[in-house]
Amino acid sequence: MRFTLTLAALAATALTAIAPANAGSSAEYKITVDSYDLTSARGTERAYASIERQVRRFCEQSGRRTLTQLNEETRCKTELMADVIARIDQQPLTAFHRAGNTQRFSNN
Repeated sequence: MRFTLTLAALAATALTAIAPANAGSSAEYKITVDSYDLTSARGTERAYASIERQVRRFCEQSGRRTLTQLNEETRCKTELMADVIARIDQQPLTAFHRAGNTQRFSNN
């Protein structure tokens, strides 16, 4: 399966709450998940990692950041990841996400 989500559609609702610190109010980003075998644990992990990398790139700033900015980045990544997983709506990814992988952002 290949998914491409354009997050501009979220601007009126979710993105205003989770807009990355380095983006303006009209942030747009595409999340693309290439063909991964979501019937296998390995395929699901690889798909999740790909989504996670793209979300991280969307939300993170470069350079020095204040504590407030770091907190905003973490919130952006956590909320955006949950939204992307929900929009893809594939049970293996949803289960993987709910199994505790939401804490990975706070460790990086």
